[in-house]
Amino acid sequence: MWNKPLLIFTVFLLFLTFPTDTLAGVSPTLLTPQDKSQTTSTKLEWQEPSYALYKSGNTYLIQIDNEISFSVPDKNTYTSNEYYSPKLSQGTWFWRVKAKDSGGTWSNWSSIWSFILVDQITSNSSATPSPLPTPAATSTPTPTPSSTSAVNVFNITNLPNEITSDQTFKPLVNLSLPNNPNAKIYLKGAFKKDGGSNYFGLTKVSGSWVSNNSGYNSQFSITTNNSGNWTGELEVKPDDTDSGFEGPGDYIFKVGRYIDGNSSVSWSNEVNINVSKTSLPTPTLSPIPSPASIITIPTPPDTPSAKLSQKSASASSQIKQASVAGIETTSATPNPSAKIMNQKESKSSIPLLGILIIVAGVAIGFYIRLKDKIKFPLWKNI
Repeated sequence: MWNKPLLIFTVFLLFLTFPTDTLAGVSPTLLTPQDKSQTTSTKLEWQEPSYALYKSGNTYLIQIDNEISFSVPDKNTYTSNEYYSPKLSQGTWFWRVKAKDSGGTWSNWSSIWSFILVDQITSNSSATPSPLPTPAATSTPTPTPSSTSAVNVFNITNLPNEITSDQTFKPLVNLSLPNNPNAKIYLKGAFKKDGGSNYFGLTKVSGSWVSNNSGYNSQFSITTNNSGNWTGELEVKPDDTDSGFEGPGDYIFKVGRYIDGNSSVSWSNEVNINVSKTSLPTPTLSPIPSPASIITIPTPPDTPSAKLSQKSASASSQIKQASVAGIETTSATPNPSAKIMNQKESKSSIPLLGILIIVAGVAIGFYIRLKDKIKFPLWKNI
């Protein structure tokens, strides 16, 4: 016999080991639009998974973005339907879907599909009139040609999320104009605030920067091929001197195109770009010179005038010291010219004194010799 508590515990373990519901794991299967196709509709459809789904709403999560990384999705929406029709601009878009099971567990993301949203341009040609009948035969009316349609593609990719106001970048332009083969087209980059109409920006043309408001035929020119297609890069940057630039912040960027001979502009898809302040170079500080290198005292030349200046400086220093000691208090600053004259007089008095001594010696010698000769003791009478 099974013990009742043991039986309950065994059933509980079986319940934990083998769950009754299939957990989410299989991702939804995408249906339309087909991967890498062109379409004029934004309706996206996918197939419901085979397992039981969450019934309280938010059954599916769908993401749409113009970049395959989905780092900042343009659309991140919950829905309980197997379809979604967002409002999108022309261009290339990527999308994916995940589902939530009845237990509230999300599946993995589905595979990522892309599509190109385009405009449908229909041109109706006038009917060709039937030829006049001839008497010999019954006239056969010429059938009216059916309407022809062409799909235009104009989108940009490879765009940064953030730039500085002096930074250049190169968007990749994908252009398809089936009705304009071998046509000359002019392209330009343009920034504006969301909801504003004041466009600004610079486009590089033949090594020079051309502003957004310049004439269309001065912008970057290209030529479509035999099918009306062209793919290539444009070099552009913001114009922070234009009145449309309102300082750092988010701006809408897109590319405009003109067909030669027509000043009407058509625009590509729009992309949000954050424009920050211009990066300033870090200043380089010069090393601070040492005090010895700031003041250099030259060694005076060994000349009489230099020696005289040194003596004057020495005399001035002595006079200042004497003034401090109380020896001389009449003047703190001696007259340099007077000292130089005194030094000259003292130097000139030395040879004069020598001459007088020599003359006196000669006179005394002459007197002694004369005294011996005349035997006249003059010194006694003195």
